Amino acid sequence: MAKQIVNRVANSVLKTIDLEELYPKGTRVAFDIAPWLQEGIILREKDFRESVSGHSVGAI
Repeated sequence: MAKQIVNRVANSVLKTIDLEELYPKGTRVAFDIAPWLQEGIILREKDFRESVSGHSVGAI
């Protein structure tokens, strides 16, 4: 006697989410903070904010 195969995925309550719908629209920019890191790992917020306030960022 053969058992009937049951598709448990089709019978589940899983929902499909389209990530494209959740992705915000608009222009993206690349911003590398590496030049402002001390010792390559530490970001000092006050110094960073002062330096970045006059920095222009180009769009990708």
